[in-house]
Amino acid sequence: MWENGTANGNGKLVTSQGSLYEGDWVDDIQDGHGEEYFNDNTVYKGQYKSGHIDGKGFITWNDGTYYDGEFVNSSITGQGKLHWKDNRVYEGNSLNNKLHGKGTFKWPNGKKYLGEYKNGKREGFGSYFWSENKYYEGEWVNGKQHGKGKYVNEDRIITGKFLYGKLTEKYGEEIITRKHSNHSM
Repeated sequence: MWENGTANGNGKLVTSQGSLYEGDWVDDIQDGHGEEYFNDNTVYKGQYKSGHIDGKGFITWNDGTYYDGEFVNSSITGQGKLHWKDNRVYEGNSLNNKLHGKGTFKWPNGKKYLGEYKNGKREGFGSYFWSENKYYEGEWVNGKQHGKGKYVNEDRIITGKFLYGKLTEKYGEEIITRKHSNHSM
């Protein structure tokens, strides 16, 4: 649709590079709801604002990875869920295409991290589970256990200070007597 010589309303654009956009336009700019098919087989369906992917949307990249969530100024920013083709899943906050804020990351082998991220790395407080009876809970810096924390391994709990993933100062150790449990991660 055209109004005063510019695209306004619903319309379709096919580029010479093979990309296609079909959706809402305001003064020749993508604005509102639309679908975009890029020439590398990436597909986006969702909200646009002032020519950028912005708001709620769903994107599938050509390798099968997909994201369902919030975007700001054409970057993954806000709350959402990211699925990789190898079945890793992240659900939580992101900022400028990096995991940032609180989130949960799950691996297909059952490992799981619940906690804080900064610039794509575990940073702040978080818990990493190798299994139900083996986990670390405490402070993280630059993706490593760093600061005060608690390490639980089958039959014992060790509290202490960790330095880039290694226990450097032990505050205490407790032996655990476990009874059968129906609790799961």
